[in-house]
Amino acid sequence: MVAPGKWAVVTGANRGLGFDVAKQLAASGRSVIITSRDKAAGAAAAQALSEAAAPGARVVVLQLEASSPDSIRALAAEVQAEYEGQVDLLVGGWDRWDRINNAGMTVDGISAADHEATLKTNLDGAIDITLALLLHLAQGARVVQVASRRGMLSTVGPGYGERIKAAATLDEVRAAAHRFDPDHLAQGPATGQSYAVSKAALIRATQLMAESPHFKARDISVVAVAPGWWCQGARSILLASEDNIPNGSFSYDGKLLDWTSK
Repeated sequence: MVAPGKWAVVTGANRGLGFDVAKQLAASGRSVIITSRDKAAGAAAAQALSEAAAPGARVVVLQLEASSPDSIRALAAEVQAEYEGQVDLLVGGWDRWDRINNAGMTVDGISAADHEATLKTNLDGAIDITLALLLHLAQGARVVQVASRRGMLSTVGPGYGERIKAAATLDEVRAAAHRFDPDHLAQGPATGQSYAVSKAALIRATQLMAESPHFKARDISVVAVAPGWWCQGARSILLASEDNIPNGSFSYDGKLLDWTSK
């Protein structure tokens, strides 16, 4: 096990917004564990982050494929072996953002397989990583799930929104979101967007985890955040990691959002 100290885990941080979040954490003096699906890309990112880190801050990389249960279990085993009780911040929930998530894509362009793949990463991966690491986080740790304002209930339309809002367990959230319903995917401003459904479900999952006795027993708080535009996304995420953002809430740029508003 490494020497005791506090660490942040930022999943998918070998590039993009995750990299920016990890960079700001390391520059502030926080030791950071980044995850990457690709070993070489992760190693290159860790090197760049180490060069930008404040004195004493460490950066390590662990391999993770967020849609793979085996990979998630392997990550949890590594954290348990080397960083047990030392991780007080987990930032996850990064997007599967590809051709099926383009704003102009119609419902006819989304297949059941595409919908399932989006949910596997954006929702299932975020939930499963959090649950796998739960017992190995520090007492009082904070979990930040990266959602989106596209996950507002009004955006996904009533067909999905009502089922997601009514979900009382994580399994019910998954079932509500994974159901491939082309008619209801076509409702709301985000026509045809499995992405919006995945983020709405992640926000509801965040609320349920925050209410869970398993999280409360270890004083672990869980929040969802809308990162916004690229240039300010890291700021919004880091603000959500602070104690003044209430457990179970959804925020943007440090301000609370009403998930149910229109």
